[in-house]
Amino acid sequence: MKTRITLIALLLISSITGLKAQDVEQAKDTTKITIKGKKIIIIDSDSTNVWIGDDADDDKKDKKKGDDITHFKGLYLGIAGLRNPKHALGLSPSQVELNYGRSFNWQINLFEKSVPIASEYIKLSTGLGLNLNSYQIENNLDLIKTPNGVAEIPNTTVNYDKNKLRVGYVTVPLMLGFSTSKDQEKGVKLAAGIQGGYKIQGNVKRKYEQNGETFKPKYRSDLHMNDFTYSLIGRLALDKICVYAEYSMQSLFEKGKAAQEMYPFSIGIRLVDFN
Repeated sequence: MKTRITLIALLLISSITGLKAQDVEQAKDTTKITIKGKKIIIIDSDSTNVWIGDDADDDKKDKKKGDDITHFKGLYLGIAGLRNPKHALGLSPSQVELNYGRSFNWQINLFEKSVPIASEYIKLSTGLGLNLNSYQIENNLDLIKTPNGVAEIPNTTVNYDKNKLRVGYVTVPLMLGFSTSKDQEKGVKLAAGIQGGYKIQGNVKRKYEQNGETFKPKYRSDLHMNDFTYSLIGRLALDKICVYAEYSMQSLFEKGKAAQEMYPFSIGIRLVDFN
């Protein structure tokens, strides 16, 4: 499992860092580098000066083509949560209580392929991404995997500073997207659809102090979590700002293995557009 996660992480990182300079010019003490439409000029005289701006040659180029309009690619950060079958946040009879201020959803979506349906303004999109959820359990509760299910055992011997249930998925979406502009950074963009996921990580990470020492135990266990998940997803972008929401239709744990069925959801914002 550790090797599989490491390989996937290396693949994702290499895809980001693999962006190479498209053009490098060097004359005397001046070096010019053009990367993705940005020109970086380094002047090395008595002191080194760096100038970063739009490539002047871009003014002669056409605006981004419709194929550059994306609804999925990017780095996202949001709040991760769990709901009960009645779509409420209360998880009783389970003892799990979440701290939503410390429960996060990270998404690294690097690949996207779109097929135009009506001109360049309506598209069907898919892709490949990595979805990581980290749930901070507020109460001092140990989740233990047993043959019959997930045991919830209150811990009365230590006070946890961190008690996180973490799960990661490789995801593939299928979305219908609409756009009012062919420019990625302008107009209104809306996309909605479904997303499938396959679990590649599951563990519990804790942190506590005892007798003046700090302990950070980590337990790798699937805790009877479902290997596959599917969710309703949506994206709404206005100019450069993009928000997202995901609502799982699959319980986090296998049926009958937890004190309560828990359905993940997340809402957040795009931090970086990889387009």
